[in-house]
Amino acid sequence: MPQTRPWLGGRASDANFDLFAKVVYAHTEVFPGGRMGTFSRVRLSEATLQEIFKFIAQDPGLSVPISARIAPADPRGGNATYAVTVSNRGVAGKGLVAEDVIISLALAPGTKVESGTPGYQGVKRDPQTQVESAVWQIPRLAPGDEQVCTLTISGNDQADRLVASKQSIVRWRKPAPGNSSMKVAEDDGSLQAAIAFPAPAKGER
Repeated sequence: MPQTRPWLGGRASDANFDLFAKVVYAHTEVFPGGRMGTFSRVRLSEATLQEIFKFIAQDPGLSVPISARIAPADPRGGNATYAVTVSNRGVAGKGLVAEDVIISLALAPGTKVESGTPGYQGVKRDPQTQVESAVWQIPRLAPGDEQVCTLTISGNDQADRLVASKQSIVRWRKPAPGNSSMKVAEDDGSLQAAIAFPAPAKGER
């Protein structure tokens, strides 16, 4: 449940069965625009829904609703600067805190980095993607918080072709999936999120 778990994790202190049941049985009260159909208690019994909620809360556990986006490069003085914004979309004071957050921004071969801030750790080979990446580390990201990390590279002539979006990822080590005996896929949203890139300009690929 890669969408339900972050949504509940973003309001963890209120994430009880009553809230979950309302999302399922009175869906449009929570999401007026609708994200899924409203379920009937006749077709989906409350006893079954209790089991589903228990599974979500105890086995994989709730996860942090982290999102990340990168702005188009800002060319200045022969260099290009990128800004990566990482957000915890949880409700302030209610959601889960992401701890030990690692931002890994994949770089094209031959990219020369001039500087990075804040929390910049340098260019390293990512152990998961096996791509040379600019890396930042953030100790914690509380619900409602954002962190902007910048990267300045040499040469602005190739500014919008330096990063490979599929290999650019934000990870966090805590909170980990709830049941250590249950194997959760790395890309299910429990412990990582992809960095979103701006749509290419018209005529570009």
